[in-house]
Amino acid sequence: MSLTGKIADILTMCRKANMLVMGFDAVMEAAAGGKLSCVFTAKDISPKTAKEAKFFCEKYNTELESLCISSDEIYFSLGKKAVILGVKSSGFAQKLKEITGKTA
Repeated sequence: MSLTGKIADILTMCRKANMLVMGFDAVMEAAAGGKLSCVFTAKDISPKTAKEAKFFCEKYNTELESLCISSDEIYFSLGKKAVILGVKSSGFAQKLKEITGKTA
């Protein structure tokens, strides 16, 4: 299975488990409430949005990582186009980081 397929599978499981928040405003609200383990961005995020996400994640002490999939690939997997995803579960967040090579 391709890397994109593995990431899509984890995101799908995460959404079905109600552990995924999608979209900038919803993700930043969840980060402010301390409900997120990690925030992930799509590879085609705009520089302005990436800068704002970094600011909010630093402000709310939430980890920020990038994924190697585009917002279109997120749309095909989840049915909603989003460049920012918040993961509530540390297990799902860890698995996504392992798949993308962010941790060993």
